[in-house]
Amino acid sequence: PSFTTFTAFFPALLEKVNGRLPDKSASLLRSLESQASKSAYEENKVGEGKVAVVLGAGPCGLRLAMELQMLGARTIVVEKREQMTRNNVLRLWPFIMEDLKRLGVRKLYPQLEHGSINHISIRMLQVILLKLALLLGVEVRSGESFVSLKEPDGRRGWRAVTSKGELDCDLIFCA
Repeated sequence: PSFTTFTAFFPALLEKVNGRLPDKSASLLRSLESQASKSAYEENKVGEGKVAVVLGAGPCGLRLAMELQMLGARTIVVEKREQMTRNNVLRLWPFIMEDLKRLGVRKLYPQLEHGSINHISIRMLQVILLKLALLLGVEVRSGESFVSLKEPDGRRGWRAVTSKGELDCDLIFCA
């Protein structure tokens, strides 16, 4: 797949799957579309023309990548691990529960907030957020480590150096 900005990726995805998805999946896409259309994202143009690199595909890194993507930046997550193996359990604060519900997470994980349950394994939360990030067009590179950051040299701008090469970037975040 060609990873790019939200405005190029997401509408094309919706067009390709239109009328072909079960209700639960279509509802999830509608939730993401609704979230991305909020005024705070200014029509997904705030980060237009920018490339953002997020270091780390933990829950914070993936959630940050989703925000950057909805703001209009082309977003790349670099994660040194090949698999999501952390299984410790998190207690989710109420504002995080509300955020996850707005994103449509209950369509992927119906147990979320079932009764008084507000706990989830980090691995499960990562898997859910990874699915959502990919649906928004975020590029995720697993098995790739961050090495250094190169300053602009007159010919090229900032570059994140990874174990697999260099990424031109405007913004870099450690999560």
